[in-house]
Amino acid sequence: MPFMYNIPAAPFLLDDIRHLQSSATFNGKIVGFKIETTSCGRAETLLALDFSLDISTDRVIDVSGNNRHSILTNAPTRAVTGHDWDASQNDWTHASYGYGALHCHDDDLDDAAWETSFELRIPSKLRSGCYGVHVDDGVTQDIIPFIVRPDLKTRKPPLVALIMPTFTCIAHANEHLYDETRDVHFADQKLKRDQYLDTLEKRSDLGISLYDGHSDVSSTCYSSSKRPILNMRPNYSFWAHGGPRGLSADLWYMGFLERELGSHGYDVITDHELSEYDESLLKRYEVLVSGSHPECSTYNMLKSYGSYLEDSGHFITFGLPPGNWHHSLTGEAGGLWRTRGRPSNQLFGIGSCVVGVAHGVGYGITEEARSDPWLAFLFHGAGLETARTIGDFGLIQKAASGDGIDRLEFDLGTLQNAVIVATSKLTGGHWDGYHLLTEESTVLRANTTGTTSEKIRSDLVFFETATGGAIFSAGSMNWVGAFAWKNYENNVAQITANALHEFRHRKESTGA
Repeated sequence: MPFMYNIPAAPFLLDDIRHLQSSATFNGKIVGFKIETTSCGRAETLLALDFSLDISTDRVIDVSGNNRHSILTNAPTRAVTGHDWDASQNDWTHASYGYGALHCHDDDLDDAAWETSFELRIPSKLRSGCYGVHVDDGVTQDIIPFIVRPDLKTRKPPLVALIMPTFTCIAHANEHLYDETRDVHFADQKLKRDQYLDTLEKRSDLGISLYDGHSDVSSTCYSSSKRPILNMRPNYSFWAHGGPRGLSADLWYMGFLERELGSHGYDVITDHELSEYDESLLKRYEVLVSGSHPECSTYNMLKSYGSYLEDSGHFITFGLPPGNWHHSLTGEAGGLWRTRGRPSNQLFGIGSCVVGVAHGVGYGITEEARSDPWLAFLFHGAGLETARTIGDFGLIQKAASGDGIDRLEFDLGTLQNAVIVATSKLTGGHWDGYHLLTEESTVLRANTTGTTSEKIRSDLVFFETATGGAIFSAGSMNWVGAFAWKNYENNVAQITANALHEFRHRKESTGA
């Protein structure tokens, strides 16, 4: 958190400030900081920090002429409106004034700055995947996860890559939406407790997520991985429904790929690598599979996905697809991609529309899909030849459609050749515990709950691209919970496996 110091009245060297202990915290905006001395009627400026300079960095410039430039600790929010802001420009990067203030919060956290406890050398030939370090002090235990990326010098990678949504994990890191004393929270939830929730309640020093408001009710702009992230653990259970979420859920996808492709049949990459290497990373693979909650994407990530799909790529995505939230690494404003004219429907056929933590529902297979000979490859095995419903079971919220869900919407850019393979509306739809998201109803509107709105539904969508690629999109975060039901021996895992192997065989048959 940003520090406030009690400066002693006795003479001191300015460099001694770094050794002082913080005695209080401050919530609020500061437009500048100055230290002046007066002796014999003569004023001298020792320090004058101007927060309007070098805004995109942690560096603060001293304009007193003494060159005592400083470094901000724990990332208080920069580029916020100051006393001279007049609303004439809403982008600080194009403004010459108005955004020179600094907003400090007592719950800011950039780097926990813990001392190193141990170092681990990773074997150079370790295959890509998710691993964990088990730590045990005799009283408590923990598993600290880490992801090993593939050796990008390998000439012939496997056909398939799983993209772990690490930006989403960091956006949700240590979220406090269970806490009804905070301004932003889920109301009236009976908490499903685990060791990580208990720890998070006791340890305010572990910071908050982008979904939490600061303690002064201002919005949270930054989230960091330089701290223990308690909801990014392999045995984490979400407090709202008691099942895996995020990383702990995505491990089920790894188990599925191990089952279908073998241990060397796929690579594991992350949002971080994609952000660094762009489409060149994606084009190493013929089929991409997302994690269960890949909603946070930078501009370059969406550009890379678009380039991959234009190059006849094949993609399988699950629940809140890439391109929901604009995740910024450059200081530009974040927000919803939909409000910037790039909803995820344009690339992946579906877009986020609803969130809810009530019981989920299954999907009804549509007659259009069942009668389409081009989709016959989806309907074999696990009783799919005659099934009318799929996913009316699950390890999370009791069914395949639940938590965050997505639907096809032609008005938002879904390609016209997209087919709804199955939809939750054909099994009765969701309960009133599911509500349209705010972007779905920007004005006061009736009929916004599960039983009253046709817009509240989860769709399973398939379509082919003009360049010979294809997308299979399951519009539910909880697809993974049904997926892993009975050790993957079920129709949800089967229909996904059918899509996966069809995509692989298409590429193999074309010699790609």
